[in-house]
Amino acid sequence: MNRSALGRLYNWKSAEDRTYAQYGVPRLNSGTINLTMDPGSKWQARGKNFLTSLEFNGGGLVDTRKGHGVSVTIGKLTGEGGTFLMDFSKDAAKSDMLYVRDLSQFGVQHIQAYLLFRPAYSGSCPGLYGQLCRL
Repeated sequence: MNRSALGRLYNWKSAEDRTYAQYGVPRLNSGTINLTMDPGSKWQARGKNFLTSLEFNGGGLVDTRKGHGVSVTIGKLTGEGGTFLMDFSKDAAKSDMLYVRDLSQFGVQHIQAYLLFRPAYSGSCPGLYGQLCRL
């Protein structure tokens, strides 16, 4: 079944539904999504993301930096060795967010944060845009 036939089958009408139709998967309103990430695996998160559980099996990368204001909501985070790449900004609409409900069985995870603001002063900054400069 091609994408247009799938769209007709599910009777997609809104712009959000057409986005799902473009990728060939139906929109889910409920259910369970469990994700296990192995070393070398990468998830490019965009928009609002909801997982029932996320398990890092010794590695894995969740990258939220392709959009602004990306959120990842995880019911239960387990395993260890995972890395989250996230943008932070003074503007809450541009900051990425991570929400975890259950951390009872989690190991060591890493958050690599990138700051999205330029220092508000007239001097020079030895770092690149997006890096924190000492004032």
